[in-house]
Amino acid sequence: MALISCIVPTYRRPELIARAIRSLTRQTFRDLAIHVWDNASGDRTEEAVAECSRLDGRIHYHRNATNVGWLENFRRGMAAVDTPFFHMMGDDDLAFPWLFEDGVSALTRNPAARMYVGATAVAYFHGGVVDVPVRRWRTGFLEAPDGAFEILRNGHSDLPGIVFRREVLSEIGEFNPEVGIGVDVDYQLRVAIRAPIVVSKRLSAVFSHREGGQQSSNEYAPVNFWPGLYVTANTLKAMEDVPEEVRKRACEMLMGRLRRMLLLRGWKTAAVGLDAETDRIALTLEEVFGLKVRPVLLRLLAKIAVGTPSRLTTRLVDSIRSARMNRMLAPDERQTYSTQVSALIGSLA
Repeated sequence: MALISCIVPTYRRPELIARAIRSLTRQTFRDLAIHVWDNASGDRTEEAVAECSRLDGRIHYHRNATNVGWLENFRRGMAAVDTPFFHMMGDDDLAFPWLFEDGVSALTRNPAARMYVGATAVAYFHGGVVDVPVRRWRTGFLEAPDGAFEILRNGHSDLPGIVFRREVLSEIGEFNPEVGIGVDVDYQLRVAIRAPIVVSKRLSAVFSHREGGQQSSNEYAPVNFWPGLYVTANTLKAMEDVPEEVRKRACEMLMGRLRRMLLLRGWKTAAVGLDAETDRIALTLEEVFGLKVRPVLLRLLAKIAVGTPSRLTTRLVDSIRSARMNRMLAPDERQTYSTQVSALIGSLA
């Protein structure tokens, strides 16, 4: 029996799912099973997976009779796990060849750990890297709840670089459907606040940052993430097996992070004149966080910028984006990571 299950949900992207599968079949850790969960694509997806499985018997195809949504598709994959370890990634994501060897080895050496986190590059389709959050984390064996605080302080890692121990499914469960788009953050926090994790800064996977992905969204899209993180905060508060002071600190950090995210998104949407979107954000900042002045300023800027953005508002968006990018990664670091990611993409073409 395989030691690790790879869960890869997909929907109508036969070329990308074939590329994702190739990145998994090239793992140096060979004792694995790749499970593709097709969300009733009705195109060449089944044929593309069949072509891959003819070359590698470790690939298994599952097709939903109807489209159940991307989140339920992930949950079905999780419910079917029957191996000691498991891994999840989207059909447009990639894994470096050493991910599973590093992850399984780390979790085997540390039997109390429930999650191995390798560095995941958030990158555009062409290979340009946006961020590598784990580069800001402490590394090695992190006792609970230190891993959760790293996530809250420095940003979560995306799923492609994570290997889970199967026990989390009985201890934590599957993804919470009430959370929605932030289920990966929610799940990592629920694991790391209760159990030790192992962290490595070795670049291990690529999360595709692009429009049109099952889990991706345009940076000016509706703020559909904050209600889910609010659910996460309430979940953390209700964890009676976690010390009260830990729960309180985690919730404060999560809500502080959410507030900063909403403010940043608000300035962006206001600067390009998306007044309805900006108003939603401003209302959330008022009702949830009790802010007064900044919501007024956001609405005012959005009204000014309605229609074609002025040179001033365009420059504001560019300044916000540039400052944020430089805070995440220095230009030389970005170039180094982008070179590695581009090399991986090229090798899978």
